[in-house]
Amino acid sequence: MALNETIFITGFPGFLATRLVRRLARENARFILLTQPPLIEMARETVAAMVQDTAVAGENFEIVPGDITEPDLGLSPEATELARQETTTIFHLAAIYDLAVDCASSFAREC
Repeated sequence: MALNETIFITGFPGFLATRLVRRLARENARFILLTQPPLIEMARETVAAMVQDTAVAGENFEIVPGDITEPDLGLSPEATELARQETTTIFHLAAIYDLAVDCASSFAREC
């Protein structure tokens, strides 16, 4: 089955997002991958490994820097427009998985 979709995913290159992208990439989906700026290089390496392992075209992956705690996800106006025009499916997988995280970090505000 080939997917004719552009999938917007938050939380890449996190554990869940990486596994979902790897699975859907084999179906020829295209991706817009929201990645925190400090994780951009890791995201690039993860995509490069997927391209090598699955033989999926690298052009199917668009890594965009952003942050779910910011207005418009911290996306540039160009990236926002790209996401609005092309996205057909969204998976929101960004999260803090540390159960001992402090209140302010977990709610992106002062507690």
